Amino acid sequence: AVAGEGSTFGPDLTNIGEIRSDHDILEAIIYPSASFAREYETAILETDRGPIAGIIKEANDAAYVVEVGPGVLRHLSRDEVTKVSISNLSLMPAGWENQLSRQELSDLMAFLRSLPDGLGGMGD
Repeated sequence: AVAGEGSTFGPDLTNIGEIRSDHDILEAIIYPSASFAREYETAILETDRGPIAGIIKEANDAAYVVEVGPGVLRHLSRDEVTKVSISNLSLMPAGWENQLSRQELSDLMAFLRSLPDGLGGMGD
């Protein structure tokens, strides 16, 4: 998401250019599992029907709400879950440097570095 636009499945990038170095931004694109925002850690919830990977959005005495994709929520009762662990792998897929051309990667870096000034009024 940038300035409230886009998915909330990952962190808001509105001010990424102010708070992260070029190196950090490039590393996050190429090696997404190197580090990630605490509230976006990948959780693995073990159930009798198999593991479910996602971001825990809510946990209380009765249930878990897990986002398994952009806008896709799974509701699990505590009774269904036998174990919860935090994965060291990000849900953001790796390999973008192989999917994007050098120009596209350069453009993406320039856009992210320009935030928030590069919004051109988007955030107003």
